[in-house]
Amino acid sequence: MALPGISNADSNSILRKTYADSIKTLLYGDDSRFLLGALKKTIGGGESFTVPLTYGGQPGRSKSFASALANRGLSKKVKFSMDWTEDFVQAIVNNSMVSLSKGVGAVVNLKMAEIKNATETLANSIEHSLIRSGYNEIGQILSITGGSNNIVTLASRNDVNIVDVAQSHVAAASLASASLKAPTVPPVVTAVDRDAGTITYAASVLGGTPWVVGDFLFQAGDKVDAGTLSCFGLGAWLPLVAPSGIDIGGVDRSQAPQQLAGVRVDGRGKSAKEAIFDLVTRIGDAGGKGDIVLATNDFVGRVCKEVEGTTVYSKVPAQDADGPIAGIMYETVVINGPKGPFKLKGSPFMYADRIFGLTLDTWEMRIAPEGTSKDPIFNGTYCSTNSPMIDDPATDSQIARLKALFLLVCNAPQKNGVSQIA
Repeated sequence: MALPGISNADSNSILRKTYADSIKTLLYGDDSRFLLGALKKTIGGGESFTVPLTYGGQPGRSKSFASALANRGLSKKVKFSMDWTEDFVQAIVNNSMVSLSKGVGAVVNLKMAEIKNATETLANSIEHSLIRSGYNEIGQILSITGGSNNIVTLASRNDVNIVDVAQSHVAAASLASASLKAPTVPPVVTAVDRDAGTITYAASVLGGTPWVVGDFLFQAGDKVDAGTLSCFGLGAWLPLVAPSGIDIGGVDRSQAPQQLAGVRVDGRGKSAKEAIFDLVTRIGDAGGKGDIVLATNDFVGRVCKEVEGTTVYSKVPAQDADGPIAGIMYETVVINGPKGPFKLKGSPFMYADRIFGLTLDTWEMRIAPEGTSKDPIFNGTYCSTNSPMIDDPATDSQIARLKALFLLVCNAPQKNGVSQIA
């Protein structure tokens, strides 16, 4: 007598549970996604979000009662208006491979392999967004070489860490430019050398509207309109150059550039340790703790060499909207500085020309209330149809759709800062 077949519903049920059990590890288990894992998360809703900040004290103060009375007024306040950041990834599983899989376990493993890769890709994109300017740039072109003018070297080797083979890219003359440059053949990545900081494309990038040295690269679909920001990442909240005029959130931060955009220090020409100490000291002057310094892994390596023999490590727990996640920790270097001990963390998605000093309790990551995972990523397929996969109408495949919905809020920019190091 033949055994009963394994139904799709059986594999879907097991797949849902497998993914639910795995998502915390997939999102937060990777040490390179420190910001995504370490930031406080809160549930939020509404089409947009407003962050009110007070940047000026009460003017009605004086040793003279009459002067205090005459100068009384409202404290200086501003409101940052923020839109939610959306990010998507879709993975496919070939139906023939599903048919040839032996048993429900093999089917689940096949689907989970693609969902795992999709989840990690989306999590990396979120981490990149949390660090960068909000324009979703990959990096800036340093040179264009190769016999077919198809090899692009980026100004920072670190920037290539977010690039993968088969991505499609566009370029623009500046971060805020509204027009995109489109070579004759759409630039599709065929090779990535993360040691050399080079990207090889399938064809020349000089045809049509050619790319040139100094252009900025973006993954297709990531470039936002002129003057519009996606996620206000650290690069937007703590700009390297003091802001002038209205920029993020519709606020003119030049009226109080430290209170509204963090402190700025020039660390060029200094040792790595000295650059950190100067930044942490300035943050302390502004009332912050500066408990985390975020830098490239190369910079962290420089610091470890400078303090060789006295390096101490500490663990920081990952957390979701419910708080710390048991069993998932991030390793950080601890440095004894002018304001007491602080932690130093390297990121593969960090700018190479700066370091950030962060007072972590001034930051929060708002996430959507949809779903049950209380994380920025949820499976849109689960939420809409209660099924892990949906049929692809165009091919003999099934699709897993993942979505991220989040924004990054800084409640006290002056307690954080940035130092230029190159």
